[in-house]
Amino acid sequence: MGQEPSNVSYNSNDNNDNDISLNITDIITINICGATCSGKSTLAKYLCKYLNSPIIPINQDQFFNISKLPIYISENLKCRNWETVEGMNFLEFKNFIIEMKNFNLEEFKNKKVYIIVEGFLSSYDFEIVNNLFDINIFLNATKEVCMNRRCQRDYHGNVNNCKNKEFKTWFEEIVWPYYECYRRKQLQNIIDSKKPFYFCKDCLDEKKEEEIVNFIVNVNTCNNDLPDWYLNNDENTLLREEQQLTQLNAKNNFQ
Repeated sequence: MGQEPSNVSYNSNDNNDNDISLNITDIITINICGATCSGKSTLAKYLCKYLNSPIIPINQDQFFNISKLPIYISENLKCRNWETVEGMNFLEFKNFIIEMKNFNLEEFKNKKVYIIVEGFLSSYDFEIVNNLFDINIFLNATKEVCMNRRCQRDYHGNVNNCKNKEFKTWFEEIVWPYYECYRRKQLQNIIDSKKPFYFCKDCLDEKKEEEIVNFIVNVNTCNNDLPDWYLNNDENTLLREEQQLTQLNAKNNFQ
């Protein structure tokens, strides 16, 4: 699923956030966050091409710390858990973005250069959201849509395998519940950063892609069409989400 980035030199100094010397007039870093198969990679490639970015999209999946991924064990499953924040190397992710911001882009001097970042946990670390991202996009999609897309992706379009009991159990027991546990914190980090953001309430399509491009080019203040799962923030809901994450993590076996 994830793989370590190759041919990349990371800066191990953790105090670099405010030490970014721009080589060009204006670097704009766009963060795309959302569930698995919500359309992040599709949108990232579209924006990269449309905005003429000289850098291919930065995919957070390259920064898994495989040695720290727990084994999830339940009555129905025993598998490596790629959905936890413990398995993500946020320091390397952050330093790579900083490195790209410092990349020598002399030919683009006095122009806007867009760097596109995407990941299902890209907004989890507030320091990264607040210090490194200029525009944030959150893609919302239903569990059914994401599960169907993920199945078709993993099984190379063979929809018959989408009825596979093991796949369905894995998605419904691990993938989607972890997304639900992390999504409120991620959206809150985006809002708290006070950076322009676009919340894509419905599934991504060509019309939505055009709207997002228009939003980026015009840098509107924000998009306030927020989802019910975020607006429902009463004490019982927050407690239930916290308990759900605790119950999920109790099934993780860290080696």
